[in-house]
Amino acid sequence: MFKFINNLRELNATFNALDKSQAMFEIHRNGNIIGANENFLHLLGYSLEELKDKNFSFFADANYIKSHEHKQIFDKLKQGEFQAEECKCRTKDGREIWVQINYHPITEGRKVIKVVGFATDYTEQHKMSEEIEELRVRASITNMTSIVSEADLKGDIVTINEKFCEVSKYSRDELIGKGHNTTRHPDMPKEVFKELWSTIGRGKPFRGIIKNMAKDGTPYYVDAVIAPVMGENGKPKKYIGVRYDITAAEIERQNMKGILGAIDSTYCYAEYDTKGQVLTANNNFLSLFGYKLEEIAGKSSSLFVDSMQAKSDAHAQLWNDLSSGKGRSDVFKRITRDGREVWLQTVYAAAKDEMGRVQKIVEIALDITEANLRNVDYAGQIAAIGKSQAVIEFTPDGIIHNANENFLNALGYTLDEIKGKHHSMFCDNKYRSSNEYVQFWANLNRGEYQAGEFKRFGKGAKEIWIQASYNPIFDLNGKVYKVVKYASDITKMVLTRTENEAGMNEAVNVLTEMSGGNLTLRMEGNYQGTFADIKKAVNATVDKLIDTVVRIKESSESVGSAASEIASGSSDLSMRTEQQASSLEETAASMEEITG
Repeated sequence: MFKFINNLRELNATFNALDKSQAMFEIHRNGNIIGANENFLHLLGYSLEELKDKNFSFFADANYIKSHEHKQIFDKLKQGEFQAEECKCRTKDGREIWVQINYHPITEGRKVIKVVGFATDYTEQHKMSEEIEELRVRASITNMTSIVSEADLKGDIVTINEKFCEVSKYSRDELIGKGHNTTRHPDMPKEVFKELWSTIGRGKPFRGIIKNMAKDGTPYYVDAVIAPVMGENGKPKKYIGVRYDITAAEIERQNMKGILGAIDSTYCYAEYDTKGQVLTANNNFLSLFGYKLEEIAGKSSSLFVDSMQAKSDAHAQLWNDLSSGKGRSDVFKRITRDGREVWLQTVYAAAKDEMGRVQKIVEIALDITEANLRNVDYAGQIAAIGKSQAVIEFTPDGIIHNANENFLNALGYTLDEIKGKHHSMFCDNKYRSSNEYVQFWANLNRGEYQAGEFKRFGKGAKEIWIQASYNPIFDLNGKVYKVVKYASDITKMVLTRTENEAGMNEAVNVLTEMSGGNLTLRMEGNYQGTFADIKKAVNATVDKLIDTVVRIKESSESVGSAASEIASGSSDLSMRTEQQASSLEETAASMEEITG
């Protein structure tokens, strides 16, 4: 009996100790609260009257009470098994707390009559567990996305993660115990690393872009944060480095920097807000327009257009389109500070954020004023040529692409009748099948200019002569991409020249024969103009010459007859003279005789 009383006293002492130190409650096997001590009531903020005969779900999380896990716990309690759980509860003032509960079934014989619960406020531990889990997740993400290492005070690597090995292409054994300068790229100045160690040595974190070199010699870029872990003495005891691989982004940044540098050095560049007000402009832009940046910053883009254009619907529509994200590429006339007109080949583009919202408008422009004026001059010259000459365009293999009215009128075709056909449709069968014709187009394809007089045939086999030049046109690669022919209709001139050549030849032939004494030929051709007159003169000359010859012949015959008569008289006179001479000789002889 004495022993029983002592055991009872020990049990009461134990119970009193538990009652003072633990939050205790009693529930019926159906889950209704029978009683609770002050610790439990204080934990939840209720009085016993507010909880008594209320179900356990009164203060426990409703979703958890309905869970399969909780139902299993109570099923096992009813079977007399000890159970424990973490349960989220809500206090009277609405706070959420986590409670660690140990359930002890109280039985009579084999029947469970009630359950005694011992509750411990587990809120802080639960928060710590959540924080630890969160840290674990963060560490996992960091290891997955970042290059992580630890170094001792000398800078030698103590630990690295898999990402470090993956990016650097070194194995763990090749890096552990080695200095971080193992991966230093020669391009990185030593001063950067001096600054790094100076900063973390003072207990401050360092951040910077560092260019490293992998084991195979390829460069990689990291956004590095190196931070000291401080000891109890207030000095660093080790260093942790977290680096983000930004190689692709850095290469892209350098590439874009190079592109922007090239644009900045060559083109006029300006930025505007979505209302068309100037944000910034480069030196090329400012130099062209004659302004300083502070003079145009915040001003409207209409500053660079004439007053009429600034008020036009077209100018308003341009900026409406740009502010809505539509780009524009065109040639625009702009006005400089001193009133000069300049022409710009301009691209307007909308710069958007990651959500596709327009943040600003970018203008990239090239001054083409001189080239534009030159092109206008060229266009005027070409237009003038087109008005006075027949023009037709071919592909390099001779397919007709276009022709002007002069050409169509000269040959009697419409454009639809010849477009897509080959140039050979204007040539006779013999010429189009000749090697000469094949070589003609081969020369053009090689870029060789062809010019001369050409016989061509228009609609209905009408023969036409043209003075033409075939001009190969080259693309930017120096390859012939089309052939343009400029031609003048010289049919009348050629016919006249042919007629003149025929007349000249006939006249020369008649005169040549005439000079040889043949007066039977005449100019018989049908001539116009000068050679009609020549024909008339030559034929008249021949006729007159024949008449003259006839008259000379008749005169010659008369002279011949008179000459015969004179010859006969002369003969008689000669005979008489001879007789007289003989008489004189005889007289002389007689005189000599007389003298003697």
